[in-house]
Amino acid sequence: MNNHWTRRRPLWLKILALTVFVLLLPIIGFLMLNQFGRDLIDAEEKAVLAEASALSSAIEIAAVYPDTSNRIRLDIARAQELLVAHAFSKNQNSRVRLYDQEGQLLLDSDRLIQGLLGRVSTQDGLEVPNKTFGKSFVPTLLDYKTYRERGFGSARPYDEVIEALQSEASSAGVYSDAGAGRFRILGASAISSVQAVMGAVLIDHNETGIEAALAALNQRIIVIFLIAFGITILVSLLLATIIAGPVTRLAVAARRLASREMLPAQMPTFPDRRDEIGDLATALQHMARALMERADAAEAFAAEVAHELKNPLTSLRSATETLSYVDDDTTRDKLLAVLIEDTDRLDRLISDISASSRLDAELAREETGSADLVKVVKEFIDGQKMVDPDGIGSVRLIIDTSLGSAPVRISATRIIQVVENLLSNAFSFCPDPSEIKLRLEASLPDGVRLIVEDRGPGVPLAKIETIFKRFFTDRPSDFGKHSGLGLSIVQRLSESAGGRCYAVNRTDGKGVKFIVDLPLL
Repeated sequence: MNNHWTRRRPLWLKILALTVFVLLLPIIGFLMLNQFGRDLIDAEEKAVLAEASALSSAIEIAAVYPDTSNRIRLDIARAQELLVAHAFSKNQNSRVRLYDQEGQLLLDSDRLIQGLLGRVSTQDGLEVPNKTFGKSFVPTLLDYKTYRERGFGSARPYDEVIEALQSEASSAGVYSDAGAGRFRILGASAISSVQAVMGAVLIDHNETGIEAALAALNQRIIVIFLIAFGITILVSLLLATIIAGPVTRLAVAARRLASREMLPAQMPTFPDRRDEIGDLATALQHMARALMERADAAEAFAAEVAHELKNPLTSLRSATETLSYVDDDTTRDKLLAVLIEDTDRLDRLISDISASSRLDAELAREETGSADLVKVVKEFIDGQKMVDPDGIGSVRLIIDTSLGSAPVRISATRIIQVVENLLSNAFSFCPDPSEIKLRLEASLPDGVRLIVEDRGPGVPLAKIETIFKRFFTDRPSDFGKHSGLGLSIVQRLSESAGGRCYAVNRTDGKGVKFIVDLPLL
């Protein structure tokens, strides 16, 4: 088999797309982790702000004092002790710097802890190069401004310090130390007195551990996603094999069946499958068989029609040819009578054949109707009593008293057609219509029974089933006046309503019963 089905019938692609779409839904949850990462950074930023505010408040209390002239001064030695103590309390993960009101660096905990007490460096630092990192589900260093140190002596590179000195408030910022592969969070808070701003404290958290937590979380997300994606692909391919493969086989078989390259019995059925695919395969095989049977029935019907039409045509031809050679008026009159009779027979046969051939098409096209069998039959007989009291109107209608109503899956028009054909057949064998009984009674389980009973000669047992075949007629004294299609139509209408039609001879040997059993709705 070629692979064109992947382009023409991409069911497997739809299955794959659906499963991948389902897989993408958890990605929405992964993206929510981005907010989790940002909340983690915001929490650290708030912690730094609180730390800077607490340290500036401690300096205001312990290191700010009035001199002899009542001017507010900052005790550098006391402030230095507070900076060193604070830096040690953070396990050297926090760098603290103190600036005066002009933004000049007074103290730096990194230099103090390294033994350079009282020494303030003014050497410019080196810029930390920025590195490029890949995409991530969580915040990365690329999402933040790069941290740079351009000079140790001035607060100008640090917006947080400038804002704290100018507004006497706290300010924080998040930076990317890409060279070290970590976040740096700066927090500044002003040191103020009643008279003026004395300076500002800048706290630099340079080992927060946030980047490690986010990196580990990001790696786990990627691993989980790759595993889930691989499983999804495998499941999609499995579903494509289980569903798309059999459907493709059925489609190919249907095309071969349509082109007469195979028989219905060769259709794949998948007997081991107890799912919708197995049901579909079985239904397709049954449908193919039904279509083949209908095609065979149509061919047989055409052959039967040709045979039935041949008899009157042959008689017409013989009578016509003989008529030209006959001079006797009596013989000529007999031949003319034969011509008229054969013409009537041919006309009646063609009409009945047309009605029978239309029946199958109409049953296939029209929607399944429903009607109350008791009500339709009673109204039909009551109407015939007024129109033809000596004919159908004289038929004895007997309705079982236990049968109030009988809704069945057949339209009122079809019910009347069944009754008319059965009564017409009974009239042909029973000259007295009053001896014909039309009975309606309940039948088990959950059904209704229509019976037409006559007092005619009955049906030989050998022909009790043959009488329902098309064009069959057994009327030696009435030859040529019946097409033999009436009972066949009754049987097809009964079967289309989910019921059946059959005949039994009366037990007293006088007449026959035609019985139609229909299920109730």
